[in-house]
Amino acid sequence: MQCPRCATNVKDGAKFCPACGAGIPSWTGRLVKDDVLISRYRVIRPLARGGMGAVYLATDNRLGDAPVALKEMMLSHAPGDTKAWEQAISDFHREAALLARLSHPNLPRVIDQFQIDDNQFLAMEYVEGRTLRAEMESRTEPIPLELALSWFHQLASVLGYLHAQDPPIIYRDLKPTNVMIRTDERIALIDFGIARLYKPGQAGDTAIYGTPGYAPPEQYGIGQTDARSDVYSLAMVFHEMLTRFDPVRRTSNRPPLANTLRPDVPFHVAQAIHRALANEADERFQTIKQFVAAVDQPATVATVDTVMIAQPKSQVYAETAATSLIDSQAPPRPRPGRRGLVLGGIGIAGLLLALGLMFVLRNQNTADPAATMISQSVPSASPADATATTVAKVATPTPPLATPTLGPAPPGMVGIIAGTYTLGSDAGPPDEQPIHSISVNTFYLDRTEVTVGDYRRCVEDGQCTPPTDRSSLTHPDYFDNPEFAAYPVINVTWDQARTYCQAQGRRLPTELEWESAARGTEGRVYPWGDEWDPSRLNIWGSGQDGDVLAPGAFPAGATPEGLLDLAGNVAEWTSTLDQTYPYSANDGRELANQYGPRIVRGSFNGSNAINARAAARNRRQPNEFANNLGFRCVTNSFYVPAGMDYIPGGTWTLGVSEEDSRAIAATYEFSDTVNYQPANVITTTEFYLDHTEVTNAAYAAFVSATNHPLPRNSFDPVGLAVWNDDGTIPVTRTDHPVVNVTWADATAYCTWAGKRLPTEAEWERAARGDGGRLWPWGREWDTAKANTKESLLQTTTAAGTYPAGAGPYGTLDLAGNVWEWTNSLNRPYPYRADDGRESATDGGGRVLRGGSWFDEQPASLSSLRNSLLPNLANTNVGFRCAQDLP
Repeated sequence: MQCPRCATNVKDGAKFCPACGAGIPSWTGRLVKDDVLISRYRVIRPLARGGMGAVYLATDNRLGDAPVALKEMMLSHAPGDTKAWEQAISDFHREAALLARLSHPNLPRVIDQFQIDDNQFLAMEYVEGRTLRAEMESRTEPIPLELALSWFHQLASVLGYLHAQDPPIIYRDLKPTNVMIRTDERIALIDFGIARLYKPGQAGDTAIYGTPGYAPPEQYGIGQTDARSDVYSLAMVFHEMLTRFDPVRRTSNRPPLANTLRPDVPFHVAQAIHRALANEADERFQTIKQFVAAVDQPATVATVDTVMIAQPKSQVYAETAATSLIDSQAPPRPRPGRRGLVLGGIGIAGLLLALGLMFVLRNQNTADPAATMISQSVPSASPADATATTVAKVATPTPPLATPTLGPAPPGMVGIIAGTYTLGSDAGPPDEQPIHSISVNTFYLDRTEVTVGDYRRCVEDGQCTPPTDRSSLTHPDYFDNPEFAAYPVINVTWDQARTYCQAQGRRLPTELEWESAARGTEGRVYPWGDEWDPSRLNIWGSGQDGDVLAPGAFPAGATPEGLLDLAGNVAEWTSTLDQTYPYSANDGRELANQYGPRIVRGSFNGSNAINARAAARNRRQPNEFANNLGFRCVTNSFYVPAGMDYIPGGTWTLGVSEEDSRAIAATYEFSDTVNYQPANVITTTEFYLDHTEVTNAAYAAFVSATNHPLPRNSFDPVGLAVWNDDGTIPVTRTDHPVVNVTWADATAYCTWAGKRLPTEAEWERAARGDGGRLWPWGREWDTAKANTKESLLQTTTAAGTYPAGAGPYGTLDLAGNVWEWTNSLNRPYPYRADDGRESATDGGGRVLRGGSWFDEQPASLSSLRNSLLPNLANTNVGFRCAQDLP
């Protein structure tokens, strides 16, 4: 029988998979080895349980005993439930009929369908290989980019083929366990148990759902599935291949942008995946073909004379007579030069006078060394029917962002930076040789061994099994006694250790990672240095009768990076099979489904100067356990608080060059471009920034907790003053950004949330990266990527409505929707954080960034600066918060 998650062969009666720790369903199939069906198919062994029945490996004597997959429908309904049985038969026949009419290189062939008594059978081509899940589980790193792209294209090809049928076939259950990888690296899509024929006009699907984490929202009873549902699932599988990010464990609607988890993922690929994962089907790519095109064809630079910018056909230009009217209660707007601003749709002349325009807003562009022309843009579909106007040349894009090699470590973990590390030693036995250098990607390792308390919680959650032996050397009640909750868990097998790490969304370290962490790039002999010092670790003679101690009892034994107890106390499991050096992650030693001794590192409390060396290797059978053997976990993902994005530090250019400023001024006819010049090179440190603007719902929690005054504004031309007197808001506005908040309101909220307002330099860093962008998504305007006046919505949209408009680090809504308060006083450039502009008490206008729903698209340029007095509020001004790293 095979594990339903990773396809590892498991013993009959096993309750857990030895490779991935998944629960194994009890076998209910009725066929046994050597059973012969219709004088043709001989059963070899069971393979798995599918969504509708048991699957067996069999041979077909009509095809020279060729292997086939034999699927048997199970009697899964209650006794006497005739309707359920008839429905099950109908579903089984439907799956067979679907497959029988299809012919594609990435689909298994249907060979036969037959019935014996009440049992339904389907004989299909046997796909020899492993599931995509098993492939990912066998690797310590994500799938190589080129290979992931190859498999993405194969999956896209077969899904596109299914969608092209008449009527279209919607697969609806794409996930790693339903993708088989043949021995020649071709993929095969298996299990059509919940595929359906698309029926236009049907309001919703039946109660047959897909797999949590991979299925889109419409598969859960809130809409009809169509081709866009498979677009979503394909994107989720592609994202997991590229990043190892588990979609089941994500805490937000969409996983982080792939390039923030893996630097070599091209930004346009990450953006395409992000768009394909939109909650609303209308916001995704509408076809597989569009998704593939976005992955394959990033925006390019060409030597043409103009850029096409989408603008509404129904635009009306208000002349400059009104521009001298300044009213601080009007929504902040850019000041026009020789022509007026576009005002669409809501009683233009009257509104213009009522608003008493306008705020003085100064416009800007990027700072690049040379100017050239950028390509003609083909704007995406947008709410407004659009034509094009001409925009002047702008600067050459900068190279791709330099992503840092070490992000913030998750709580309780220590980051080990990517580099070249030495493995092996000539001071030990032959299994440590030859000495060799090997490159290691950045990873994060538990600071200490996993504790009894941590492991016990996993047992209580039903994800882990307790140790067989619950004692230590001197304490019979070691595992159950709360006194030892902070001590390392012991007596766990390799399978149990691996299962625990997976339950935390992590994994066991490879022996390469373990030794790299213990020795550092300088190749230390011991974790602390090159000299033996028995006072730095828990060994015999330390006064503890040979028993284990709480992690960190010997801080002097820490590595320079802060890892504790890598020598002494307990030895530690690694993921690695016992094989000779030189080490290679691709030679089979990291396969999870291969049985054999696993490498144990770190010595234990019986250590001496020889076996406490960081290069020392030991091994244990994976089913062994001992009272001096524990483990710790590793991950490749750095830490980001829920609802925030990690913005890396770096040296970059704030503001725009004179050449770029002239080009933008000519394009948008701004007469005042001084306030974002001169361009200045600055350095910012890493920080976190809210993924979206603060919403009404979040602000309501703040008001409820602190009794802070409600947002109020008597000037409300479009109905955004939505707060009720009891501190509640209409449910239709809960996920919209809060508006009508002063700078002091925004500061108070961020302080209450344990955060702060970003500086304007931090805000621009999040929107522009290293400074090569005009808008957060790139260098060409696209109405479909931001809520500005061109959208013709004339109000806010829910936070995160425009995922394709994400910035370089995945942050949403940095263009349009609402202006955002920053901490910074509005002072001239060059920017210096220590010149008083970041004072929390000095008076004067505070900088706003990002544009809004009320403003034309030039206001959303990522370098553009606006300002507002801190005691004022407006219907198009909100905020988001920043947070320092721990």
